Amino acid sequence: MLKSLTLENFTVFPSVQLEFSPGLNAFVGENGTGKTHLLKMAYCLSRAWPDLMLKRTSLSKSRATVYFEDRLIGVFQPGSLSKLVRRGEFKSLLAAQIDAFIPTAKIKMPYEADPWPQFPFGNGVEELSWQLSILDNEQVNIASNANLDAAIIPDTAAVNSYILKSIFIPSKEIVSLYDGLTSLIENYRINLDSTYRDLALAIDSPELNHFPSWFDNVFSDLEFDLDGSLKLENNKLFFIQKNGATTEPPMMAEGHRKLALLMYLVRHGAIEEKGGSIYWDEPDANLNPRLMVKLAKILVALASHGIQVNIATHSLFFLKEIDLQLKLASATKLVPARFFALSDNGKGVNVSSGESLEEIEPIVALDMEIDQADRYNSWLNQMAEKSN
Repeated sequence: MLKSLTLENFTVFPSVQLEFSPGLNAFVGENGTGKTHLLKMAYCLSRAWPDLMLKRTSLSKSRATVYFEDRLIGVFQPGSLSKLVRRGEFKSLLAAQIDAFIPTAKIKMPYEADPWPQFPFGNGVEELSWQLSILDNEQVNIASNANLDAAIIPDTAAVNSYILKSIFIPSKEIVSLYDGLTSLIENYRINLDSTYRDLALAIDSPELNHFPSWFDNVFSDLEFDLDGSLKLENNKLFFIQKNGATTEPPMMAEGHRKLALLMYLVRHGAIEEKGGSIYWDEPDANLNPRLMVKLAKILVALASHGIQVNIATHSLFFLKEIDLQLKLASATKLVPARFFALSDNGKGVNVSSGESLEEIEPIVALDMEIDQADRYNSWLNQMAEKSN
């Protein structure tokens, strides 16, 4: 679970230090302000330890450097690492702190409070630190590609330190494209970054024997609305209705495909309860307001059950609904949350943050909504004057 992210001279960001909530984190900003870049970098650094320690071998800087070079190129598709360094600068710094958990046997005494979130295998906690630097060699007249250095790695951490699963859901829906996608990405150069490959592999996972205890409470209304769920049969995705009828995903509405995928990922353990993380770029895209309300309620519910939810959105309606659902949830359980507003001041992108929507500024979508209302009222006044 991501605790903090620091970026210096990275793409559009001169300098950003972000503290993440263990619950829900929402990013809002205009096009080009780096929302997707923040989510992708957070995802890359969150995935690094489990990817590198898959075989439980010792970690070295050289192995971490090779991993991050490949990972950053695959996720961002910049052509070269130098493209990730902010224009006019020669060095970019990327750093993160992430909570890992050491499997331990712990007897909880009656007077001890449960940690939030409560993790499934004890509560030994270890903080893993990453720090990368990208040197744009062209800026310092060295005739070679940009150089990445994994300056700080958690090489002294316990080998069995465990980070719960992270999944990135891109803005383009994947359900209708899934058939053969993994093979296509592996064998051909196509214009899809490696988050699509990660997601396709997560879809390949078998269904859990037992769903989380809260699954029905969170998804029952959605399953009723969709009248069924996605199933993987013979390496193909199908939507199976309650009456047994089968629908191919391309025949479903795109909004329904996205919501059905979220439910599917939980059923298949790709979104791990109590400590797992979701990174979702524009989850509200192609959803009508009624479905946005339903999705906002689900995401807040997931955060209340210990899943870190990280989203980026353009929609003021969806953002306000998230804020409202957080306030409604607080009547029974306080859900940690943080909002981030990204704005370009002409010298780079700044980020303001707060624990509620009221604490962040500027929100350009809100300004544009007020401006539209003013223009509409002005038009009404003009029509009224003409009619008089």
